[in-house]
Amino acid sequence: MTPPLVLFAASHPGHFSVMFRPNVYRAVDAQLVAARGRTNAVLRDGARARFGTTDRIRALTAWSLVHGLATLVRDGAVAPEPGTDLESLTRAVTHALTPTPAS
Repeated sequence: MTPPLVLFAASHPGHFSVMFRPNVYRAVDAQLVAARGRTNAVLRDGARARFGTTDRIRALTAWSLVHGLATLVRDGAVAPEPGTDLESLTRAVTHALTPTPAS
């Protein structure tokens, strides 16, 4: 699955840019607080699926990686290789989080 955040950043760069700037929105807004709670649950569920744990650091690591990729894509610093797409690039990057067995 391609993290929707990367696709959202590419297709809605202006919205993505303000999502993480609390000086431009009301951080205590009830809908925002609820959405933040749902987002945290998705991150924890993703960490459980990928790593077998809901550890906050694992979830934060995954979110940081995806957010960084989304920011780089939004800013035009990273693009998929010719003949591929954003979903393929995102899958490859997030796959790198999966630990590989020791040889």
